[in-house]
Amino acid sequence: MRKDLMERFWKELIVPIQEDMEDATFANPSDVARSLIKARNWTATISQELVTATQQIAEERRFINYNEDLLAAFERKILAGAGKIPPVAGKNRETLRAYIRSICLENELELLNKLEETIREHKSTLEGLMAEKETAEIMRKALEKSTDWLVQYINWHKFELRELNN
Repeated sequence: MRKDLMERFWKELIVPIQEDMEDATFANPSDVARSLIKARNWTATISQELVTATQQIAEERRFINYNEDLLAAFERKILAGAGKIPPVAGKNRETLRAYIRSICLENELELLNKLEETIREHKSTLEGLMAEKETAEIMRKALEKSTDWLVQYINWHKFELRELNN
């Protein structure tokens, strides 16, 4: 999410208070109503950010999975052409990968490196997208709590006015 958008959100989330008037309620009901309207408008913005982030995360995961499958298939192809595999090579995934690298040709090694780098880059992008989605979720939760409070405040203020008029 853009930094200027986030800064504006946090700034608009604050309801102005009336500290200088002791006999008045601590927040002007019209300011509270304006804040409630702004909160309603922010709901659409944050929801769109969450939808976009969710779609981008899904795309990155698909791309990562595709490339990991491609890498695994290429490694299997190299192993298939290797003949007999020493038992120590199959000890764990890392030793098997090291063995594959030791027996592959130069152009195969280059392709393996490119695939692994692509996967690393997209995993890094995925982490950034997950952080953006988490930020939008935090904003959404803050908006929910704030909206609940705003509605409660308006209802309390209406109750107080009814009591004064009776």
